[in-house]
Amino acid sequence: MTEAIVVKDFNMEKFIDAINITLTSYGFIINLFPVASQMREQTDKNVKSAVAIALAFCFTSYLILSYLAQNLFGSNIQVSLFDNMKED
Repeated sequence: MTEAIVVKDFNMEKFIDAINITLTSYGFIINLFPVASQMREQTDKNVKSAVAIALAFCFTSYLILSYLAQNLFGSNIQVSLFDNMKED
């Protein structure tokens, strides 16, 4: 028999933060199709290159953001960057 999964420590604020972070993180993808349609040569290779460059840019941005957050908050850093901003 299957039992219902009960989440005891559910926090709506953290859930909304997680959705915002995910949407912000990969929000560039909505611009992929206009970029692909405006390319001179619309090949799969060019579109894959554009996606790879966009992902590399996002990853680099995340690294820089995490480095700056570590320097800004030091040992007081929390899991969510938004929680750190609420304290300021």
